[in-house]
Amino acid sequence: AYGYADFTNDSGITSDGFIADFGWGDGSHDIWLNSSWCMGYLALEINHDHTYNVDTNKDFADFKREVRCSECGHRKLEDLYNVDDNGVLTANYNVSGSVTIPKKIGDKEVKAIGKRAFAGCSSLTNITIPADLVSIDREAFVGCNNLNINVDANNLFYCAEGNVLYDKSKTSIIAAGNIAHNLTIPDTVTTIDSYVFYENPKLETLHIYGTPYIGNYAFANCADLTDVYFYSYSVPTLGLSAFSGDNFTLYVPYIKQPDYVSAFNAYLNNARSIPVTISLDSDGTIIDTLDTFYGAYTTGLIYPSKTGYDF
Repeated sequence: AYGYADFTNDSGITSDGFIADFGWGDGSHDIWLNSSWCMGYLALEINHDHTYNVDTNKDFADFKREVRCSECGHRKLEDLYNVDDNGVLTANYNVSGSVTIPKKIGDKEVKAIGKRAFAGCSSLTNITIPADLVSIDREAFVGCNNLNINVDANNLFYCAEGNVLYDKSKTSIIAAGNIAHNLTIPDTVTTIDSYVFYENPKLETLHIYGTPYIGNYAFANCADLTDVYFYSYSVPTLGLSAFSGDNFTLYVPYIKQPDYVSAFNAYLNNARSIPVTISLDSDGTIIDTLDTFYGAYTTGLIYPSKTGYDF
């Protein structure tokens, strides 16, 4: 026993006791012992205050983290998460492996995930968002590029597809993890939050069908991103350094290429338009083909004719 402490039970009865390093070898843990269990006492003086600055990366009961003193090696359990009075959860240590966000920690319900709550947890591989979570703040999972994201089907606010986390209506992208090399963002998306794909090494080819606002550093430092396709005739608005550190070929509608080049000039190594082939069909028979570009004015078409029909 190395410390003295009072303990109050659920019935409000307070008794005195001692904090003991109870166990064997590396399995030892802090535990409170009633003073009546102790047969004798010996006062000792320690030669340092414990500094628990060594993270053992060992978790217990999904919400405790074992840490140890860098000077003497003494171990104790700290809270893996912090939950404030509003139910906002943040991680106090880098979390790894598979995690299910708890519904409750102590007497506090977990209602939200805070800003940068799991930032930099590169060894986090699986996370499950429960049905009753109502809010996930920005950059909550930035740097979690190996993360598989699962959302309870009964959650009213969020959904996930291809390890991309969306709001329920798929108008916003909140986070991304272990994504496909060839990624398509649907035209329902109007906002891509800041840092969502920041430094994601998976991304190689990107297709964006809508005109979303692309947040600060959203695609910055994606080293393997080589091709980006935009299909909208409206150029998206870019946040600060949205594609900084990237070097890709941009494919856009032909007649809008100058506008896109102006907006993306800092990030490009080349700008092109998307090649397409038009097939001219007459009663099921292809009579001609025309190679052109998506978004280009088409000329040289054969004037159609058919007995009994006006064109």
